[in-house]
Amino acid sequence: MPKRKIPEEKFFTEEIECTICGNKVYMEVLHDFIIRGEDYYIEGTLENFEETTSDLHWQIIRCPACYNSLLREGWWNETFDDTSGPKYRIIYPQPDIQYKNINALPEDIKKAYNAAEKVKYIDSNAFAVLLGRVLDKILLNKNANGDTLNEKLNDLAKRGLIPKTIADVAHGIRELRNIGAHADLGELTQEEIPILEDIINVILVYLYSAPDMIIQVTKKIKKLKIKDK
Repeated sequence: MPKRKIPEEKFFTEEIECTICGNKVYMEVLHDFIIRGEDYYIEGTLENFEETTSDLHWQIIRCPACYNSLLREGWWNETFDDTSGPKYRIIYPQPDIQYKNINALPEDIKKAYNAAEKVKYIDSNAFAVLLGRVLDKILLNKNANGDTLNEKLNDLAKRGLIPKTIADVAHGIRELRNIGAHADLGELTQEEIPILEDIINVILVYLYSAPDMIIQVTKKIKKLKIKDK
């Protein structure tokens, strides 16, 4: 019978934010390797190359929240003032900044969206439920009338705040949230995440980002006209 392998001692990073799920956690270091400075050159100028004595440190780390692996790098030289080691930055994957590009979100809606983002790669069902909460806050913010989510969405369309086509698409969040909240209706998977994100982002851009963009462009045009006078 083969002997059971004794697990090696585990090492962890400082507390850092995962670029995938957004949780701030201590990550396990899976692999740690170094490229010595004397083994390669970095470009100094167009005319010559300058040898570097700094070492390039790479680490493959794993987030305990979403269980995905990330790659980070940092430079280190024994002459550096900071003796704590390389200053790492995550180089892969880069943060998903799609929702961060949506401007002018009310603080409570932004907070609800951020909460949903943190579970996106952990539990698809929870993500759907929390995006449903984002939708609830949007409807509340826009004073939507009606007793049901369906009626409130239709009210926004009747008032001209969103096109009827967007209201129809938004019903998809309601249906997927119901599936996510009730086990007897089935299970959502990672395949549904892009669908959920696309639906909510269209609503957020249309209701908040686009109007804010129009305001900012109008202000800039007015400033330019004043300068021309």
